[in-house]
Amino acid sequence: MPLVSASFITMFSTGILVELSIKQQEIQRRFWTFLDEKYLRNLKSVMKQSGETISVILFCVGMYLRKTGIPAGGFLFLFFGLLLALFLVLNGIRRIKEQSVKEKKFRFPVEFYLAFAELILVDRLQYWLDPNWVWIALLLLVIVLFLLTRSKNFTGPGLFTEIRHNPVRIFLLLLLLTLSIFSLSVNPRKFHNAFRPTFYEEYTRSKFPDSLQTAADLLIEKYKCQTADCIVSAEQLSLMASEKDSSRDYDESLKLINEAVDLAPDEAKYYYQRGHLKLIKMDLNEERVRSAVIDFNRAIELKPDYAYAYYFRGVALAYLDRKDKVCPDMKKAKALDPALPIKDYVNKFCPDSDSTALEQLHP
Repeated sequence: MPLVSASFITMFSTGILVELSIKQQEIQRRFWTFLDEKYLRNLKSVMKQSGETISVILFCVGMYLRKTGIPAGGFLFLFFGLLLALFLVLNGIRRIKEQSVKEKKFRFPVEFYLAFAELILVDRLQYWLDPNWVWIALLLLVIVLFLLTRSKNFTGPGLFTEIRHNPVRIFLLLLLLTLSIFSLSVNPRKFHNAFRPTFYEEYTRSKFPDSLQTAADLLIEKYKCQTADCIVSAEQLSLMASEKDSSRDYDESLKLINEAVDLAPDEAKYYYQRGHLKLIKMDLNEERVRSAVIDFNRAIELKPDYAYAYYFRGVALAYLDRKDKVCPDMKKAKALDPALPIKDYVNKFCPDSDSTALEQLHP
């Protein structure tokens, strides 16, 4: 049976090869006719436009993935964002050449506008340039366009003609223009929260070392939410975070309390709640403990008599082996709340102190 099958396959394959050899010349003739010069030119044009469209789609996919926190999203949106800008600029240059040959006039191509808008969006998503510099660049562009309009050889961008001939492509590209305008029209906090997986307060603090958290406070204060609804929402989020904490869903609890802090960055209890969650409930590492210390610092700045913030900051500093800082925090916590159990920490980090006397401290 295997021999019969092998023989049948051999005969069938031989027949196909013979048939192909007979029609080889016909196949070649049709293939080269298919790829004539006119088709190749059209194919080249289609590939250029398809390259733009594919880049726009993958750029938007990258933004979405980045919003969800998937690491590949950042690479996708940056790579295809820059690639899209390159496509637009090259197609714009090609259009200038075609226009100058046909009409002997200079047409400022719509691709240049869109490339500029797209680069603004990439810049704002990466926080490369200060928004003030972006506005200066826009002002310079307006001045250049105004000067160009004074020339008799300038015919404008031809946007409506482009929309009529390539509506889908222009729709996708104008979407980028809309996002760019949005990125410049809202404050950094709202913009960040729309495009990043983290919240503005959390992101800002992570960009400053421990010694420069005051600078972070100023930025957070500058762009904080000013409405009463934010205060109410923050309280609701804090309660939801406590519920997730009780059910041991610590990651979701941290996400909720991060949002609460972002909405109400002047409320000490939210910083304490976040620091306590990081220190007591979640897996510990030095970075997370340092982050908890920053939260307790902020809670104490906002509420100087916050006994539990002093106590757990002392616990965190003990983990970091900051012996010179632990004892003062424990003493302050005990002075504010005599019920706090500081004896073990006093014996270990305050060897020259009378732990019995400290245990009897009253505010």
